[in-house]
Amino acid sequence: MRKGDTLSIGRARLLVSGAATDPGLAVYDERAPARLAYSGLHYYPYSDAHVTVAKLLRSTPHPVKLLASRGELQELTAIGELHFVLERPFVLEAYLESPGSDTLFHLFRDQTSGQPDGSYGAGRFLLAKLSSDDTAILDFNQAWNPLCAFSPHFHRPIPSRNNHLPVAITAGEKSYGDH
Repeated sequence: MRKGDTLSIGRARLLVSGAATDPGLAVYDERAPARLAYSGLHYYPYSDAHVTVAKLLRSTPHPVKLLASRGELQELTAIGELHFVLERPFVLEAYLESPGSDTLFHLFRDQTSGQPDGSYGAGRFLLAKLSSDDTAILDFNQAWNPLCAFSPHFHRPIPSRNNHLPVAITAGEKSYGDH
């Protein structure tokens, strides 16, 4: 079986998931109480104020081990610092989405993280395409929750303290609730 393949057994669906280096098997029950109670994803209203141009200040690419949702470490490749302004200047450690990619992967926490009607407590993710001039458009309206926000069985990195923003980013996906 390959990633994305499914197998149905009675009311259960099995889905092959994860990366080749971290494979997984997701089990879904069509009549599970959490599935029946699920009301969909929730988002902050779209805001132009949460779209900004960022500048990458490169460093030598290096591995960074981040704590992950199940307590283990996950390794990402840091390539520098992304400088941007939202009300005031901020910096996020920038990671490559995958080796050789021109897409940056950001993990961040902000003052909405874990708050009532806020975003997921562990933080959110955001992708940004890096231009040839080392700029990227950060659209926080596109920020999303990692899969570990929906189930403790998913294994996702958690933002380092370097990527905790001391402001409320009221854009993007809100918390789904308890899992």
